Amino acid sequence: MKINKLSIRNFRCFEDLVVDFSPDHNLHVIIAPNMVGKSALIKAVRIAASSYLRKIIRGGARNISNVDHRVIGNNPFTDIARECSISTAAEVLNWNGRTWETSTFEWRIYRENTINTKTKYESLTSNDLDNAVIRTYDRVIEKNEKYLPLLLYVGTEYIHQPHAQTDTLDLDGSAQQGYWYCFEEKSMENYVFDWLKIMNDTLDEQKEKSNADILYGDLPKLFLECFEEIIKKIFPDEIIGVQFLKKRVTSQTRPREANKEREIKVKNESIITFRFANDEVRTYEMLSDGYRYLVLLAGEIITRSLLLNKHLSTEVADITNGIVLIDEFGIHLHPELQMSALQRLKAAFPNIQFIISTHSPLLLNGLKKEQVHILEVDGNSQRIIRNASQDVIGLGAEGILKDIFGMTSTLDDISRKWAQDYRELFLKKTSMGLTEIESDEFKQLGENLSEISLSPEIDSVDIQDPLYQRFKMYINREKTLKGKNPSEITEDEMEKIIKEIIKG
Repeated sequence: MKINKLSIRNFRCFEDLVVDFSPDHNLHVIIAPNMVGKSALIKAVRIAASSYLRKIIRGGARNISNVDHRVIGNNPFTDIARECSISTAAEVLNWNGRTWETSTFEWRIYRENTINTKTKYESLTSNDLDNAVIRTYDRVIEKNEKYLPLLLYVGTEYIHQPHAQTDTLDLDGSAQQGYWYCFEEKSMENYVFDWLKIMNDTLDEQKEKSNADILYGDLPKLFLECFEEIIKKIFPDEIIGVQFLKKRVTSQTRPREANKEREIKVKNESIITFRFANDEVRTYEMLSDGYRYLVLLAGEIITRSLLLNKHLSTEVADITNGIVLIDEFGIHLHPELQMSALQRLKAAFPNIQFIISTHSPLLLNGLKKEQVHILEVDGNSQRIIRNASQDVIGLGAEGILKDIFGMTSTLDDISRKWAQDYRELFLKKTSMGLTEIESDEFKQLGENLSEISLSPEIDSVDIQDPLYQRFKMYINREKTLKGKNPSEITEDEMEKIIKEIIKG
Protein backbone atom coordinates (compact mmCIF):
# COMPACT_ATOMS: atom_id res chain seq x y z
CA MET A 1 0.00 0.00 0.00
CA LYS A 2 1.31 3.41 -0.95
CA ILE A 3 -0.38 6.82 -0.89
CA ASN A 4 0.17 8.83 -4.07
CA LYS A 5 -2.08 11.82 -3.52
CA LEU A 6 -3.85 13.55 -0.63
CA SER A 7 -6.44 16.33 -0.99
CA ILE A 8 -7.46 18.19 2.15
CA ARG A 9 -10.29 20.67 2.50
CA ASN A 10 -11.08 22.65 5.67
CA PHE A 11 -8.99 20.33 7.83
CA ARG A 12 -7.28 22.05 10.77
CA CYS A 13 -5.31 25.00 9.35
CA PHE A 14 -5.76 23.97 5.69
CA GLU A 15 -8.40 25.55 3.50
CA ASP A 16 -7.53 23.61 0.36
CA LEU A 17 -4.32 21.62 -0.06
CA VAL A 18 -3.18 18.93 -2.49
CA VAL A 19 -0.07 16.86 -1.81
CA ASP A 20 1.50 14.55 -4.40
CA PHE A 21 3.81 11.81 -3.16
CA SER A 22 6.01 10.62 -6.01
CA PRO A 23 5.50 6.88 -6.56
CA ASP A 24 9.19 6.61 -7.48
CA HIS A 25 10.25 7.09 -3.85
CA ASN A 26 9.30 5.41 -0.58
CA LEU A 27 10.64 8.17 1.67
CA HIS A 28 8.99 11.59 1.90
CA VAL A 29 9.94 14.37 4.33
CA ILE A 30 7.70 17.31 5.24
CA ILE A 31 9.31 20.48 6.60
CA ALA A 32 7.75 23.75 7.73
CA PRO A 33 8.09 26.46 10.39
CA ASN A 34 6.16 26.00 13.62
CA MET A 35 2.40 26.60 13.46
CA VAL A 36 2.23 26.08 9.69
CA GLY A 37 0.77 22.56 9.83
CA LYS A 38 3.34 19.73 9.62
CA SER A 39 1.73 17.68 12.37
CA ALA A 40 -1.76 18.46 11.07
CA LEU A 41 -0.77 17.15 7.64
CA ILE A 42 0.65 13.95 9.15
CA LYS A 43 -2.61 13.49 11.09
CA ALA A 44 -4.61 13.92 7.87
CA VAL A 45 -2.56 11.16 6.24
CA ARG A 46 -3.17 9.03 9.34
CA ILE A 47 -6.95 9.38 9.00
CA ALA A 48 -6.73 8.59 5.29
CA ALA A 49 -4.55 5.50 5.68
CA SER A 50 -6.60 4.14 8.57
CA SER A 51 -9.55 3.66 6.21
CA TYR A 52 -7.88 0.40 5.19
CA LEU A 53 -8.82 -1.04 8.57
CA ARG A 54 -12.53 -0.19 8.46
CA LYS A 55 -13.61 -3.78 7.84
CA ILE A 56 -10.70 -5.62 9.48
CA ILE A 57 -10.56 -4.46 13.08
CA ARG A 58 -13.15 -2.69 15.21
CA GLY A 59 -12.15 0.90 15.92
CA GLY A 60 -9.21 0.69 13.55
CA ALA A 61 -10.25 3.61 11.35
CA ARG A 62 -9.63 7.13 12.67
CA ASN A 63 -12.41 9.68 12.58
CA ILE A 64 -12.51 13.39 11.84
CA SER A 65 -13.41 15.20 15.06
CA ASN A 66 -14.98 18.57 15.71
CA VAL A 67 -11.58 20.16 16.45
CA ASP A 68 -10.34 19.06 13.02
CA HIS A 69 -12.72 21.50 11.29
CA ARG A 70 -10.91 24.64 10.14
CA VAL A 71 -11.60 27.80 12.12
CA ILE A 72 -12.96 30.34 9.61
CA GLY A 73 -13.72 33.19 12.02
CA ASN A 74 -12.54 34.56 15.34
CA ASN A 75 -14.33 32.15 17.65
CA PRO A 76 -12.68 28.69 17.61
CA PHE A 77 -15.80 27.11 19.12
CA THR A 78 -18.49 28.44 16.81
CA ASP A 79 -16.79 29.82 13.70
CA ILE A 80 -15.73 26.56 12.08
CA ALA A 81 -16.09 25.23 8.54
CA ARG A 82 -19.32 23.42 7.76
CA GLU A 83 -17.62 20.43 6.14
CA CYS A 84 -14.17 18.93 6.53
CA SER A 85 -12.83 16.33 4.09
CA ILE A 86 -9.77 14.25 3.19
CA SER A 87 -9.56 12.57 -0.21
CA THR A 88 -6.95 9.94 -1.00
CA ALA A 89 -5.51 8.07 -3.97
CA ALA A 90 -3.42 5.01 -3.12
CA GLU A 91 -1.87 1.96 -4.76
CA VAL A 92 -3.17 -1.17 -3.04
CA LEU A 93 -2.33 -4.81 -3.66
CA ASN A 94 -5.60 -6.76 -3.78
CA TRP A 95 -7.11 -10.10 -4.69
CA ASN A 96 -9.84 -9.45 -7.24
CA GLY A 97 -11.33 -12.92 -6.91
CA ARG A 98 -9.29 -14.41 -9.75
CA THR A 99 -5.78 -12.98 -9.52
CA TRP A 100 -3.54 -10.59 -7.60
CA GLU A 101 -3.21 -7.04 -8.91
CA THR A 102 -2.03 -3.63 -7.74
CA SER A 103 -4.82 -1.11 -8.34
CA THR A 104 -5.35 2.57 -7.61
CA PHE A 105 -8.16 3.16 -5.14
CA GLU A 106 -9.61 6.57 -4.36
CA TRP A 107 -11.79 7.40 -1.37
CA ARG A 108 -13.02 10.32 0.65
CA ILE A 109 -13.44 10.77 4.39
CA TYR A 110 -15.63 13.70 5.42
CA ARG A 111 -17.60 15.13 8.30
CA GLU A 112 -20.28 17.81 8.48
CA ASN A 113 -20.49 20.26 11.34
CA THR A 114 -23.89 19.28 12.66
CA ILE A 115 -25.12 17.87 15.96
CA ASN A 116 -24.25 14.19 16.54
CA THR A 117 -22.68 13.90 13.11
CA LYS A 118 -20.31 11.06 12.33
CA THR A 119 -17.36 10.70 10.01
CA LYS A 120 -18.49 9.32 6.67
CA TYR A 121 -16.68 7.32 4.02
CA GLU A 122 -17.30 7.14 0.28
CA SER A 123 -15.49 5.40 -2.53
CA LEU A 124 -14.51 7.61 -5.46
CA THR A 125 -13.73 4.74 -7.82
CA SER A 126 -15.72 1.77 -9.07
CA ASN A 127 -13.43 -0.66 -7.24
CA ASP A 128 -14.43 -0.17 -3.60
CA LEU A 129 -11.63 -0.33 -1.02
CA ASP A 130 -13.73 -2.05 1.67
CA ASN A 131 -14.56 -5.06 -0.50
CA ALA A 132 -10.98 -5.31 -1.81
CA VAL A 133 -9.56 -5.29 1.72
CA ILE A 134 -11.86 -8.08 2.90
CA ARG A 135 -11.02 -10.27 -0.11
CA THR A 136 -7.29 -9.61 0.30
CA TYR A 137 -7.22 -10.26 4.04
CA ASP A 138 -9.05 -13.57 3.72
CA ARG A 139 -6.88 -14.74 0.82
CA VAL A 140 -3.60 -13.95 2.60
CA ILE A 141 -4.70 -15.74 5.78
CA GLU A 142 -6.19 -18.75 4.01
CA LYS A 143 -3.55 -19.35 1.32
CA ASN A 144 -0.43 -17.67 2.76
CA GLU A 145 -0.11 -15.75 -0.49
CA LYS A 146 1.39 -12.27 -0.94
CA TYR A 147 1.16 -10.09 2.19
CA LEU A 148 -0.88 -7.69 4.28
CA PRO A 149 0.33 -4.07 4.42
CA LEU A 150 1.97 -2.70 7.55
CA LEU A 151 0.37 0.46 8.96
CA LEU A 152 1.85 2.56 11.77
CA TYR A 153 1.73 6.09 13.17
CA VAL A 154 4.55 7.34 15.43
CA GLY A 155 3.83 10.48 17.48
CA THR A 156 6.19 13.03 18.99
CA GLU A 157 6.21 11.38 22.45
CA TYR A 158 6.66 7.87 21.13
CA ILE A 159 9.14 6.53 23.69
CA HIS A 160 7.63 8.42 26.62
CA GLN A 161 4.01 7.32 26.17
CA PRO A 162 3.68 3.52 26.04
CA HIS A 163 0.18 2.15 25.65
CA ALA A 164 -1.25 0.65 28.82
CA GLN A 165 -1.08 -3.13 28.52
CA THR A 166 -4.62 -4.37 28.95
CA ASP A 167 -4.06 -7.54 26.97
CA THR A 168 -1.16 -9.55 25.59
CA LEU A 169 -0.15 -10.65 22.12
CA ASP A 170 -0.83 -14.33 21.56
CA LEU A 171 2.15 -16.61 21.19
CA ASP A 172 1.13 -17.42 17.62
CA GLY A 173 -0.70 -14.08 17.32
CA SER A 174 -3.36 -13.55 14.67
CA ALA A 175 -2.82 -11.12 11.84
CA GLN A 176 -5.35 -8.75 13.39
CA GLN A 177 -2.98 -8.22 16.32
CA GLY A 178 -0.53 -6.71 13.84
CA TYR A 179 -2.93 -3.77 13.57
CA TRP A 180 -3.61 -3.28 17.30
CA TYR A 181 -3.36 0.42 18.22
CA CYS A 182 -1.31 1.10 15.07
CA PHE A 183 -2.71 4.62 14.59
CA GLU A 184 -2.76 5.72 18.22
CA GLU A 185 -0.47 8.31 19.79
CA LYS A 186 1.10 5.86 22.25
CA SER A 187 3.68 3.20 21.46
CA MET A 188 3.38 -0.57 21.77
CA GLU A 189 6.54 -0.75 23.90
CA ASN A 190 5.01 -2.89 26.65
CA TYR A 191 3.39 -5.26 24.18
CA VAL A 192 6.44 -5.66 21.95
CA PHE A 193 9.00 -6.42 24.65
CA ASP A 194 6.63 -8.58 26.69
CA TRP A 195 5.85 -10.57 23.55
CA LEU A 196 9.54 -11.00 22.74
CA LYS A 197 10.12 -12.24 26.29
CA ILE A 198 7.37 -14.83 25.82
CA MET A 199 9.03 -15.91 22.58
CA ASN A 200 12.35 -16.32 24.36
CA ASP A 201 10.80 -18.31 27.22
CA THR A 202 8.98 -20.53 24.72
CA LEU A 203 12.21 -21.17 22.84
CA ASP A 204 13.80 -22.32 26.09
CA GLU A 205 10.77 -24.53 26.80
CA GLN A 206 11.01 -26.12 23.35
CA LYS A 207 14.49 -27.38 24.19
CA GLU A 208 13.08 -29.38 27.12
CA LYS A 209 9.54 -30.29 26.04
CA SER A 210 8.73 -31.86 22.70
CA ASN A 211 5.08 -30.83 22.84
CA ALA A 212 6.05 -27.16 22.89
CA ASP A 213 8.24 -27.78 19.88
CA ILE A 214 5.31 -29.41 18.03
CA LEU A 215 2.87 -26.64 18.93
CA TYR A 216 4.96 -23.60 18.04
CA GLY A 217 7.56 -24.89 15.60
CA ASP A 218 10.01 -22.29 14.28
CA LEU A 219 7.95 -19.23 15.28
CA PRO A 220 9.80 -18.26 18.48
CA LYS A 221 13.21 -18.61 16.83
CA LEU A 222 12.01 -16.71 13.75
CA PHE A 223 10.71 -13.74 15.69
CA LEU A 224 13.78 -13.42 17.89
CA GLU A 225 16.20 -13.75 14.98
CA CYS A 226 14.33 -11.20 12.85
CA PHE A 227 14.30 -8.73 15.74
CA GLU A 228 18.04 -9.11 16.29
CA GLU A 229 18.88 -8.78 12.59
CA ILE A 230 16.84 -5.57 12.24
CA ILE A 231 18.52 -3.99 15.28
CA LYS A 232 21.94 -4.83 13.86
CA LYS A 233 20.95 -3.24 10.54
CA ILE A 234 19.87 -0.04 12.26
CA PHE A 235 23.10 0.06 14.31
CA PRO A 236 25.75 -1.51 12.04
CA ASP A 237 29.16 -1.95 13.66
CA GLU A 238 27.68 -0.78 16.98
CA ILE A 239 25.20 -3.35 18.27
CA ILE A 240 26.49 -6.82 17.41
CA GLY A 241 24.10 -8.97 19.43
CA VAL A 242 20.70 -9.02 21.16
CA GLN A 243 19.96 -11.56 23.86
CA PHE A 244 17.52 -12.18 26.69
CA LEU A 245 19.16 -12.92 30.03
CA LYS A 246 17.57 -14.33 33.17
CA LYS A 247 17.61 -12.03 36.17
CA ARG A 248 16.68 -13.29 39.63
CA VAL A 249 13.91 -11.14 41.09
CA THR A 250 13.08 -11.47 44.80
CA SER A 251 9.75 -10.42 46.33
CA GLN A 252 8.17 -10.74 49.76
CA THR A 253 4.52 -11.35 50.58
CA ARG A 254 2.92 -10.15 53.80
CA PRO A 255 1.69 -13.07 55.95
CA ARG A 256 -2.06 -13.41 56.45
CA GLU A 257 -1.69 -14.57 60.05
CA ALA A 258 0.12 -12.92 62.93
CA ASN A 259 3.52 -14.29 64.03
CA LYS A 260 4.04 -15.82 60.61
CA GLU A 261 7.19 -15.03 58.70
CA ARG A 262 7.01 -13.25 55.38
CA GLU A 263 7.12 -15.54 52.40
CA ILE A 264 10.01 -14.89 50.05
CA LYS A 265 9.52 -15.65 46.37
CA VAL A 266 12.27 -15.83 43.81
CA LYS A 267 11.64 -15.93 40.07
CA ASN A 268 13.71 -15.59 36.95
CA GLU A 269 12.70 -12.68 34.73
CA SER A 270 13.83 -12.30 31.12
CA ILE A 271 15.67 -9.04 30.46
CA ILE A 272 16.55 -7.89 26.95
CA THR A 273 20.20 -6.91 26.54
CA PHE A 274 22.27 -5.39 23.76
CA ARG A 275 25.92 -6.19 23.15
CA PHE A 276 28.02 -3.40 21.62
CA ALA A 277 31.14 -3.76 19.49
CA ASN A 278 33.35 -2.89 22.49
CA ASP A 279 31.76 -5.81 24.40
CA GLU A 280 29.72 -3.57 26.68
CA VAL A 281 26.31 -5.05 27.50
CA ARG A 282 23.36 -2.76 28.24
CA THR A 283 19.68 -3.27 28.94
CA TYR A 284 17.02 -1.38 27.00
CA GLU A 285 16.39 0.97 29.93
CA MET A 286 20.10 1.90 30.01
CA LEU A 287 20.13 3.14 26.41
CA SER A 288 19.85 6.83 25.56
CA ASP A 289 16.54 8.25 24.35
CA GLY A 290 17.82 8.26 20.77
CA TYR A 291 18.87 4.62 20.83
CA ARG A 292 15.69 3.50 22.60
CA TYR A 293 13.65 5.42 20.03
CA LEU A 294 15.25 3.58 17.11
CA VAL A 295 15.26 0.19 18.87
CA LEU A 296 11.58 0.49 19.70
CA LEU A 297 10.63 1.85 16.27
CA ALA A 298 12.47 -0.86 14.34
CA GLY A 299 11.29 -3.46 16.85
CA GLU A 300 7.65 -2.47 16.52
CA ILE A 301 7.81 -2.43 12.72
CA ILE A 302 9.34 -5.90 12.51
CA THR A 303 6.99 -7.28 15.18
CA ARG A 304 3.90 -6.00 13.41
CA SER A 305 5.24 -7.21 10.05
CA LEU A 306 5.72 -10.72 11.43
CA LEU A 307 2.29 -10.81 13.05
CA LEU A 308 0.75 -9.80 9.74
CA ASN A 309 2.87 -12.00 7.49
CA LYS A 310 4.39 -14.90 9.41
CA HIS A 311 4.45 -16.95 6.22
CA LEU A 312 7.12 -14.65 4.76
CA SER A 313 9.57 -15.93 7.40
CA THR A 314 13.02 -14.30 7.28
CA GLU A 315 12.08 -12.30 4.16
CA VAL A 316 9.32 -10.40 5.96
CA ALA A 317 11.27 -7.11 6.27
CA ASP A 318 12.28 -7.17 2.61
CA ILE A 319 8.85 -8.00 1.19
CA THR A 320 6.22 -6.37 3.44
CA ASN A 321 4.98 -3.03 2.18
CA GLY A 322 2.77 -0.43 3.85
CA ILE A 323 2.86 3.04 5.36
CA VAL A 324 4.73 4.38 8.40
CA LEU A 325 3.95 7.95 9.48
CA ILE A 326 6.40 9.65 11.85
CA ASP A 327 5.77 13.07 13.36
CA GLU A 328 8.96 15.01 14.28
CA PHE A 329 11.44 12.28 13.44
CA GLY A 330 14.89 12.94 14.84
CA ILE A 331 14.05 14.98 17.94
CA HIS A 332 15.80 12.41 20.17
CA LEU A 333 18.77 11.76 17.89
CA HIS A 334 22.29 13.18 17.90
CA PRO A 335 23.15 14.96 14.60
CA GLU A 336 25.57 12.19 13.60
CA LEU A 337 22.85 9.58 14.06
CA GLN A 338 20.28 11.76 12.28
CA MET A 339 22.37 11.65 9.11
CA SER A 340 22.16 7.88 8.89
CA ALA A 341 19.12 6.69 10.86
CA LEU A 342 16.48 7.44 8.26
CA GLN A 343 18.46 5.89 5.43
CA ARG A 344 19.08 2.77 7.53
CA LEU A 345 15.36 2.43 8.26
CA LYS A 346 14.58 2.77 4.58
CA ALA A 347 17.18 0.15 3.70
CA ALA A 348 15.95 -2.25 6.41
CA PHE A 349 12.33 -1.99 5.17
CA PRO A 350 12.73 -1.22 1.45
CA ASN A 351 9.07 -1.57 0.46
CA ILE A 352 7.52 0.54 3.21
CA GLN A 353 6.50 4.11 2.45
CA PHE A 354 7.84 6.44 5.15
CA ILE A 355 6.16 9.86 5.41
CA ILE A 356 7.75 11.96 8.13
CA SER A 357 7.90 15.53 9.40
CA THR A 358 11.03 17.09 10.87
CA HIS A 359 12.89 20.25 11.81
CA SER A 360 16.28 18.61 11.29
CA PRO A 361 18.24 19.62 8.18
CA LEU A 362 20.50 16.57 8.42
CA LEU A 363 17.60 14.19 7.73
CA LEU A 364 17.30 15.66 4.24
CA ASN A 365 20.85 14.74 3.22
CA GLY A 366 20.94 12.81 -0.04
CA LEU A 367 17.21 13.15 -0.86
CA LYS A 368 15.83 13.97 -4.29
CA LYS A 369 13.77 17.15 -4.61
CA GLU A 370 10.59 15.10 -5.15
CA GLN A 371 11.05 13.62 -1.67
CA VAL A 372 11.16 16.98 0.12
CA HIS A 373 7.82 18.70 0.70
CA ILE A 374 8.03 22.30 1.91
CA LEU A 375 4.91 23.57 3.65
CA GLU A 376 4.61 27.36 3.86
CA VAL A 377 2.20 30.31 3.99
CA ASP A 378 1.86 32.43 0.84
CA GLY A 379 1.14 36.16 0.51
CA ASN A 380 -2.60 35.52 0.84
CA SER A 381 -2.14 33.71 4.17
CA GLN A 382 -2.93 30.38 2.52
CA ARG A 383 -1.06 27.18 3.27
CA ILE A 384 0.68 25.84 0.18
CA ILE A 385 3.08 22.97 -0.37
CA ARG A 386 5.85 22.56 -2.92
CA ASN A 387 8.82 20.34 -3.58
CA ALA A 388 12.38 21.52 -3.06
CA SER A 389 13.86 23.33 -6.05
CA GLN A 390 16.95 21.11 -6.08
CA ASP A 391 18.16 17.73 -4.90
CA VAL A 392 19.59 17.78 -1.39
CA ILE A 393 22.97 16.43 -2.40
CA GLY A 394 26.26 18.03 -1.38
CA LEU A 395 24.64 21.00 0.37
CA GLY A 396 25.71 20.27 3.95
CA ALA A 397 23.79 21.45 7.00
CA GLU A 398 24.35 25.14 6.28
CA GLY A 399 23.30 24.84 2.66
CA ILE A 400 20.16 22.89 3.60
CA LEU A 401 19.18 25.48 6.20
CA LYS A 402 19.49 28.28 3.65
CA ASP A 403 18.40 26.68 0.38
CA ILE A 404 15.73 24.26 1.66
CA PHE A 405 14.54 25.61 5.02
CA GLY A 406 14.68 29.19 3.72
CA MET A 407 16.82 30.71 6.46
CA THR A 408 18.45 33.98 5.33
CA SER A 409 21.40 33.45 7.66
CA THR A 410 22.90 30.97 10.07
CA LEU A 411 24.99 33.71 11.68
CA ASP A 412 24.19 34.94 15.14
CA ASP A 413 22.70 38.46 15.45
CA ILE A 414 25.96 40.04 16.66
CA SER A 415 27.96 38.75 13.68
CA ARG A 416 25.26 39.90 11.28
CA LYS A 417 25.39 43.38 12.85
CA TRP A 418 29.18 43.47 12.47
CA ALA A 419 28.87 42.52 8.80
CA GLN A 420 26.20 45.13 8.15
CA ASP A 421 28.23 47.90 9.86
CA TYR A 422 31.34 46.82 7.96
CA ARG A 423 29.49 47.11 4.67
CA GLU A 424 28.14 50.58 5.47
CA LEU A 425 31.57 51.88 6.48
CA PHE A 426 33.15 50.35 3.39
CA LEU A 427 30.67 52.09 1.10
CA LYS A 428 31.25 55.37 2.92
CA LYS A 429 35.02 54.91 2.62
CA THR A 430 34.77 54.52 -1.15
CA SER A 431 32.54 57.58 -1.57
CA MET A 432 33.62 60.28 0.90
CA GLY A 433 36.15 58.78 3.28
CA LEU A 434 36.01 57.99 6.98
CA THR A 435 36.67 60.00 10.09
CA GLU A 436 39.41 58.87 12.44
CA ILE A 437 36.87 57.27 14.78
CA GLU A 438 35.16 55.50 11.87
CA SER A 439 38.52 54.27 10.55
CA ASP A 440 39.27 52.70 13.94
CA GLU A 441 35.83 51.10 13.98
CA PHE A 442 36.30 49.85 10.41
CA LYS A 443 39.58 48.21 11.36
CA GLN A 444 38.09 46.64 14.51
CA LEU A 445 35.16 45.25 12.53
CA GLY A 446 37.61 43.73 10.07
CA GLU A 447 39.35 41.96 12.93
CA ASN A 448 36.04 40.76 14.34
CA LEU A 449 35.05 39.35 10.97
CA SER A 450 38.45 37.91 10.08
CA GLU A 451 37.26 34.35 10.74
CA ILE A 452 33.94 34.61 8.92
CA SER A 453 34.16 37.43 6.38
CA LEU A 454 35.59 35.15 3.72
CA SER A 455 32.99 32.46 4.42
CA PRO A 456 29.74 32.01 2.50
CA GLU A 457 28.14 32.99 5.83
CA ILE A 458 28.82 36.65 5.05
CA ASP A 459 26.54 36.36 2.03
CA SER A 460 23.69 35.72 4.45
CA VAL A 461 23.65 39.47 5.11
CA ASP A 462 21.60 41.07 2.36
CA ILE A 463 24.34 43.13 0.73
CA GLN A 464 23.79 43.44 -3.00
CA ASP A 465 25.95 46.51 -3.65
CA PRO A 466 28.21 45.57 -6.61
CA LEU A 467 31.23 47.43 -5.20
CA TYR A 468 31.00 45.49 -1.95
CA GLN A 469 30.60 42.19 -3.78
CA ARG A 470 33.68 42.95 -5.90
CA PHE A 471 35.57 43.90 -2.73
CA LYS A 472 34.80 40.49 -1.20
CA MET A 473 35.91 38.72 -4.36
CA TYR A 474 39.16 40.66 -4.35
CA ILE A 475 39.80 39.87 -0.68
CA ASN A 476 39.12 36.19 -1.36
CA ARG A 477 41.68 36.25 -4.13
CA GLU A 478 44.23 38.07 -1.99
CA LYS A 479 43.84 35.64 0.87
CA THR A 480 44.33 32.71 -1.42
CA LEU A 481 47.50 34.22 -2.89
CA LYS A 482 49.11 35.76 0.19
CA GLY A 483 47.44 34.03 3.13
CA LYS A 484 46.22 37.27 4.70
CA ASN A 485 43.10 37.86 6.79
CA PRO A 486 41.19 41.13 6.28
CA SER A 487 42.48 42.34 9.66
CA GLU A 488 46.06 41.97 8.37
CA ILE A 489 45.55 44.21 5.34
CA THR A 490 47.31 47.52 5.82
CA GLU A 491 45.72 50.91 5.25
CA ASP A 492 47.83 51.44 2.11
CA GLU A 493 46.85 48.03 0.76
CA MET A 494 43.20 48.77 1.47
CA GLU A 495 43.42 52.08 -0.43
CA LYS A 496 45.05 50.25 -3.36
CA ILE A 497 42.31 47.62 -3.40
CA ILE A 498 39.56 50.24 -3.35
CA LYS A 499 41.15 52.21 -6.20
CA GLU A 500 41.52 49.09 -8.34
CA ILE A 501 37.88 48.10 -7.66
CA ILE A 502 36.60 51.58 -8.53
CA LYS A 503 38.63 51.60 -11.75
CA GLY A 504 36.85 48.38 -12.52
